[in-house]
Parts: sequence; structure tokens; C-alpha cells
Amino acid sequence: MGDQRFQVTNSIDPYTFDARFSQPDGAGFIATSGATPVSVAGSLLTNTATANRTGFLPEVATDTTDVYYAVNTTLGAFSITRNGGSTVQVNQAGTSGMGKTTYSSPLNAVDPIYISRTSGGAYVIGMDSYNSAIKSVRLFGLGWSGGRAADWAGTLTGFDPLNGLLALNLDLVVARFGTNDISNPGATTTSTNATTYQASINKILDALLAAGTDVILATHYPMNPGVMSQAVQDTYAGYVRSIAAARGLKLHDTYARVGTWAAASADGKVYDNLHPNAAGYQDDAAALATLLMEIDPAIDTTAPVMVGSITVSGITSSGFTLACDVATDAVGVAGYEYSIDGGTSYSLIANAARSVVVSGRPAGTAHPVRMRAFDAAGNRATPLSASVTTLVEQPAQNAVVASTVAESRRVAFPGGTRVVAFGTVPSAAVPNAPYLEAGRWWCEKHPLDERYWVANITVDLDERKTTAVSVEVIAAGVTVLQQPVIQGKLILVKLGGFNAATGAANFCTFRVTCANGERFDRTIWFKQQVGSWSLNKDADDESYFVADISNDLADSNTTASAVLAQPVGVSVLVAAVVQGPLILVKLGGMDTLPAGVNYCDLRIDCANSERFYRTIQFNRVDN
Repeated sequence: MGDQRFQVTNSIDPYTFDARFSQPDGAGFIATSGATPVSVAGSLLTNTATANRTGFLPEVATDTTDVYYAVNTTLGAFSITRNGGSTVQVNQAGTSGMGKTTYSSPLNAVDPIYISRTSGGAYVIGMDSYNSAIKSVRLFGLGWSGGRAADWAGTLTGFDPLNGLLALNLDLVVARFGTNDISNPGATTTSTNATTYQASINKILDALLAAGTDVILATHYPMNPGVMSQAVQDTYAGYVRSIAAARGLKLHDTYARVGTWAAASADGKVYDNLHPNAAGYQDDAAALATLLMEIDPAIDTTAPVMVGSITVSGITSSGFTLACDVATDAVGVAGYEYSIDGGTSYSLIANAARSVVVSGRPAGTAHPVRMRAFDAAGNRATPLSASVTTLVEQPAQNAVVASTVAESRRVAFPGGTRVVAFGTVPSAAVPNAPYLEAGRWWCEKHPLDERYWVANITVDLDERKTTAVSVEVIAAGVTVLQQPVIQGKLILVKLGGFNAATGAANFCTFRVTCANGERFDRTIWFKQQVGSWSLNKDADDESYFVADISNDLADSNTTASAVLAQPVGVSVLVAAVVQGPLILVKLGGMDTLPAGVNYCDLRIDCANSERFYRTIQFNRVDN
């Protein structure tokens, strides 16, 4: 596949010459320069000027040849022929991608398969010739000289490396990235090269695993420290090990097995400062073969082993976060699952992650929890166990200290609802501002917000010359998370949830009983939040986005303590972080279907136990 070893002049260097190629009519297809987009296995084999044949002679008798080639709107055509077989024309014009034509001829061990340009620019990626009567394993070497992880992650055209790799529909990929990334002069442990290296590998793995392809990660072959220091090599090998462990992938750790370049050189297994020689490759292949024999799930009966203990963090009155260490397994961990409150039922943790956020639990209650790993053969580890008790809600009179509520939110207006943050229209500057519409006071609310609302009943109590002694809350649609508390002339209540069904009513009524025996109601009505940030985004953009939540924090007189990005359509590339009143998150990708929906909800947890959501909507543009 590709242009590797595609030389037609004799050479004493076996690494730059493949005698199976021939060009009997003079130069035909040649390896393109780096200016032309690459595909799997490197630069495309190109012929734009002549009809000269280029031949390939298999080492065994074959009757079938799969020819892979680039497809694009600007490309031309080429033909495939062989002695004893017909000539097949291949048109390369079309939607950008990688094409495959299967060419058949009588079983032939003598004559080459020839490709010839017919018109325009002809771009061939490679060919695979075999005997269709024999069951066989297709084995492709797809790397290329100078190729880095970021090059493999490219998807500029339909036949670019990653798209081409997916188009091959392989059962297994052994992915080794490192030599060209590490030997790059800019490859330091703190450079953007290191960050790009890890992000690119993860992007490639995301695509392969989503397509159902099995993957083995491999560390690089040790190189001469004169090319790059041992410390940098150690760090890059560590990146690969960490990614394999985080994703539960089998690791072919050549770097650890071979040792230093000096040791491999003394053992007679290096060709130059970067590459093994034939003996080195044979040794590496033998180790990989042993690994492959170990991963047959049909014979794997050994369960993973959990290590350490369950780590519990972020405990609130309604939930907590569970995490565990990486499990060990003879073949490889495929994923993790957890159980709450006993029983035999386990829930899968998405994306083979080792942590999960549990919510919706009663306050002040103990919950037995378990976590376990499983492998591809379905073997389950003996679970780790722990017990978690959710926080007890504060006593009613201390649920919220009135002095912590911003003064700007204590607003009274006669004849209507007594609520916080009074305004005349919906306002992004005052996120919880109520507004008057059809004789009712309304607040906008995200369906998942969990926030405090404050009713100021000063006017009601002053005109009755009394005090409030009790309050009952009547709610519909929204959910009362903390019962209302009277604090002088303020009533505080924490509300969550929202009934988003068409025509559904969402309100909270305070029924106040006074010391003089009088009783009155005051109501806050809620509408679903309609304000969101909307941005244009190219589907291929991978950018940082910043949300300014300073108004929300000022309105609640609090600070943000944690944030979770919850994407739909787009993907989170770097987890969201809190930086004062700003939220920073790196997003990529996009659902490009005609009806695709693309947005990112940001769930912000506050120091005062409030939780609110802000949304960034994305409109697709192709730049």
C-alpha cells in the first residue's frame, strides 16, 4: 500500500527497493511529493502525463486484486489489466473518498498486474493481490516515512489517512505513533507537539472504536538519545501507556521490552538511529504475534482484577461521584460498570471511563456502591465495595442565611409576587429577573436548574401589622428541593426541575400564615429559558469556547465551584474548567446530518449549592 519502497532503480538498500514493481514503458505512476494529500501508507502513486504501464508481480499465484485509489471531483481515470484477463476502466471522479475496485483474472503466477493512466490525474493508493480460493488474512502496512500522529488524524479529504483507514473496514489495527513525533526537534514534554500527539491519538482511537475496530496500541522503538533525549522518549512512551490504560486497550510495549537504543544496538537489532533492522523487526513481530494469540476472547476465561478502593468525592445532599483505579487483565479491560443500593443490576459507565456522577438520591441516606471491570470476553471482576451517605439538608431555619442573598435580589413590589431580582422584561444581565405578563409574575428557568428563589413579603406583613409564622409551598412542574424557610420578612426556597410538556404549568405558590391569623398566597410562575448563546462553527473546527457567567454568579452572590460540559452533536476535546466567572471548554466535531442538533450545555455547580445551566448553540458553516 502507498508509495513506500516504490523505487524502480536497483539499490543495495533493501529498505528503498521493491523488486516486485516494474515500469516496462518508462516512468508511469510515481510517488507524489508531500504537497499532494496523503492517504493510508503515505503519498499517492500518481500519473498525470503518460499512458505508461506500472506493474506489480505478486509472490504467489493470484486471481483477484483489490486496487485502492483516491476519489475526487477533479480526478481522471486509469485501467487495470493482466495477461489472460480483461481490461477494467476505473473512473476516479466523484465525491471525495477512497474507492476500491476488485479485478479478476485467471490464476496467474507469472505476469504482473498493470495499471495505466487513461485520462486526467490518476491517483492510486495501493493494491492487494490474492488467490480467492484460499482463506487468508489480509495484512497491511500502512505507515509512511515522516508520518506523525497528527497527519493520521487529518480528514481534509475523503481519502485522507483517517478516512482511508476507516474505509478499509479492518478487523484489527495495531497503532504505533512516536518515532516521527519524538524525533521532531520541537518534541519536548511541554510543547504543543506533545499535546497534539495525545489529542491526535485519541481522535484516531475515537473513530476506530466507534467503527467497531479492535485496536492494539504500541509504543515506539527506542531511538538514539542523540536524536532525542531519553527523558523525552520516556515521556512519550508514558503517553501511550496512559492512553491504553484509560481506554482499556491492549498494549504492545516495545519501548519497555527492548530497552534502550544502546541495548538494542548491542544486540544487533538496529538499522540506524531510529529503526530496527530485519532481526529487530522479526523480534518485534514475534512479540506482537504472542500478544495477538492472547486476545482471542473465545479462550479468555480470566476475569479482570480490581485494585485499590472506590474513591468517593463531590458528596452532596442528592448525589456523589465514584471513581476507581485502572483494573488489570491478562487480555485487556473493555470497560467498567457500577451498582447502587445492592442487587445484581449494574449500569455501564460510558466510554470505558472509570468515574461516574450519581444523582437523584435522597438526602441523609446511606448507599452501598460497587464498581467492577469487565473484558471483551464478558468476564467480570470481583467488585470493589463502599458505602456513601448523602449530606443531610440543613435544618429549615438554617437552610439559607438571608445575609448571603445579594441585596439587589431583595425586591418588593405591591400587589404582586414578592420575588428576587425584579425587572420589567427578561434580561440576560439579571438571569433570575421576573417580569410581568398577563397579570402574572414570571421567571425564566432552565429545566435542570437547581436554584434559590427569595420572596420578599415585607409589604404584605407591614400592611397587616403582623409577622409570618409558617409557610406552605404548593408547586407544579417545578420540584421543591429544600422546603421554604421564613427569615423575618423573607421566604427562601430551593427549586429544581421543570415540566417541558406543551401547555404544562410550572409555578411555586407560597401560602403564608400570619401571627394575627390571616393567610395569603404569593406565586412565582416559570417559563422555560429561551436565552442561549449561538455561534457559527465549521464541523472540522477544534476550538476553545468561553462562557461568561459573571451575571449569574453576581445574581446569586456566590462563586462557581465545578462545571460539567454536556455536549450534543459536538464533542468535548478538553474538559470544561472554571476560571473565576469564566468557563473554558474545547469542543470539536459536529452532527452534520440535515436535521443535526449541535449544542453544549454547561452545568455549573455553585459554592452556595445552587446549580444552573447555560447553553452554547452551534450553527453549521463550512469555511
